[in-house]
Amino acid sequence: MSLYWKRTNLFGAAAGMISGAATVIVWDYVKFINMDGAKVTLATYTGAYSLLIGFFVSLAFIVLVSLITPKVSEEIEKEFEDVKNGNV
Repeated sequence: MSLYWKRTNLFGAAAGMISGAATVIVWDYVKFINMDGAKVTLATYTGAYSLLIGFFVSLAFIVLVSLITPKVSEEIEKEFEDVKNGNV
C-alpha cells in the first residue's frame, strides 16, 4: 500500500499487518457454533478464502489508521515523489 499511497504511515502499516494476520487466524482456526449446533470455522461456514478476507480487512485498517494518525514528514513525502518520478 505504501508504494501507491504516500499517506500510509508506520501506524497504519502496523495496524494492517496485525489486523490481516488476526483475521486469517480467526477465519481459519477459531470455531464457532453454527445454526445446527456444530462447531465450524468461518472458512468452513462461508466457503470464503481467508487471505482474501484478511486482505480487505488489512486494507481498511491501513487506510483508517493512517488517516486518523499524524501525517508522514515532508521529507518522506518528497522521497516518495522522487521515487515515483524516477529521480533517485
